[in-house]
Amino acid sequence: MDIARREILAGAAAMAVVAFAGVSGGFLLRSGFDRAGIADLLALLPDKHAAARIGAAWLGRHNELASSWDTLPRLVAERLAKSGWRGGDIDALRALVASLVRTDFETGAIEDVDGWRISRFQAELCGLACLDASRPKARG
Repeated sequence: MDIARREILAGAAAMAVVAFAGVSGGFLLRSGFDRAGIADLLALLPDKHAAARIGAAWLGRHNELASSWDTLPRLVAERLAKSGWRGGDIDALRALVASLVRTDFETGAIEDVDGWRISRFQAELCGLACLDASRPKARG
């Protein structure tokens, strides 16, 4: 499979996953993770463990984003705000994410992660999943 075809398939699959992802909840919110939309974005991910593995590989090349709990959530929240997100229902957020992913592919904002080419926003979401999975959870 050549790179162009792989990019198209990866982008289409990712948009489909986000578009049809179910909603889950119950995140331990802390520091950057309590920013508007961050917990809802994480809830869009159908397989947070797989996303966290991709995020770990991506964050391994972006130490500045992996070095604090707040840097990547702030970056993602700012990107949502610049895209017009002011809150709303999960379907509106899902549509905005699909638009951001599509725009990344159209503008060449593509990241190579373990041989797969994904949009920068998808990489950021996976990075959030990695950070979320690595945070200490409250003891019950």
